[in-house]
Amino acid sequence: MDDQSPPRKAAPHDPGAPLDMDLLTGLGTLKVSGGRRGGRASRTRGSRRSSGSGGGGLRRSVGGATGSSTWLFFGIDGRIARKTYWLGVLVYYLAAAAGLVVVAILSSLGLPGVILAVLAIAVLIGMVWASVGVTVKRWHDRDKSGWWIFIGLIPLIGPIWSLVEPGFLRGTPGPNRFGAEPVDVFVR
Repeated sequence: MDDQSPPRKAAPHDPGAPLDMDLLTGLGTLKVSGGRRGGRASRTRGSRRSSGSGGGGLRRSVGGATGSSTWLFFGIDGRIARKTYWLGVLVYYLAAAAGLVVVAILSSLGLPGVILAVLAIAVLIGMVWASVGVTVKRWHDRDKSGWWIFIGLIPLIGPIWSLVEPGFLRGTPGPNRFGAEPVDVFVR
């Protein structure tokens, strides 16, 4: 099909506004024109604004509605309180243990090693993903970027820091750049 109509002009992107993205198609990505500093950023076709507050569409499409259990474990936007963090850690460790018990039971039934390895890797990936989702939101509550999760990779001091700061220190009182003060997800 030959479409000779001129391309639509996109509205300039507001850097503070969330940007929706379909995870499978990638529509709604941010397009920067100009190639130099000061170039204009605009939305590409297929994008739309989220009606909810906070977080972009990639995060929203992966994590579900803010406050839901899928958001808690799979989303990377927003903030959570310490109690929610520790209960989330407990839940994903119990889920991982249950998954590994299932793999062990299937192993005793004589399933091939390749299938067992794939199942064990799936459990491990699920645990890491849930860990990242919960911990990033806790760093956000401390008004720090989710990239602080990588401080745990620094030998000796990193694991201690990544345990103490998100696990034991109070979050920012009131709203911060990652959203409003967190509401306890498990107390509904």
